[in-house]
Amino acid sequence: MTFEGHTQCEALRSAVTGSLLADERRAKLRGVRVGEMLWNPASKPDRLFQLRSGRVNIVSSDSRGNETVLHTIKAGEIFGEICLCSHADAPHGTSAVAVNRSEILEAGYEEFRARLKVDPDLMNLVLRLFCKRLADADCRVQILAEHDARRRLRRLLAYIAVSRGTPSKRSQFWTSVTITHAELASLGALSRPHLSLLMTEFREKGLVSYERGSVLRIDMAKISLSGTYIP
Repeated sequence: MTFEGHTQCEALRSAVTGSLLADERRAKLRGVRVGEMLWNPASKPDRLFQLRSGRVNIVSSDSRGNETVLHTIKAGEIFGEICLCSHADAPHGTSAVAVNRSEILEAGYEEFRARLKVDPDLMNLVLRLFCKRLADADCRVQILAEHDARRRLRRLLAYIAVSRGTPSKRSQFWTSVTITHAELASLGALSRPHLSLLMTEFREKGLVSYERGSVLRIDMAKISLSGTYIP
């Protein structure tokens, strides 16, 4: 699954940005520090966000403090909208954390709900976004359900390469991704030492290429388990 059938969902960005989030009377632009939380698990969701620059992780934590990255928000994406239906009662249950210095637009849910009531095109685009989010979540579930750690990591790397990677100009098979080993370990529900061992093994086999402080390069032809790049 490459999500090619969901390209029209991207129209939601311009629809929301061009209306609600672009209206300075209803939306606020602000800077976010590295590590700053936009919400925590106990926060009641009441705002819609668009990431203008930087990167934000949506994180789940267990009772022992172990964290799993559920989703990475890239510049241009909106987020927080998934809680629209239950924002009055249920807390987020997750955290939204800035990975680096970021700039966001935020607007209240009430303004967004009011806009949805009178704008059927926007409502249709929101439903398409939910469809994309659910398809993405299904891929993540399939990855995390893989019990063999090597297979799980290979599926995760293929998923990240397609969803976040930039094709290499030097080879049609290589894709570059900016991601840390700590983030990879969190995404794959692996310990950091175990992740490092597997990545060293993958590098020796030519599946990936990286150096300290550089981007991760993934050989899509070799990393695939079944002839497809997304599990």
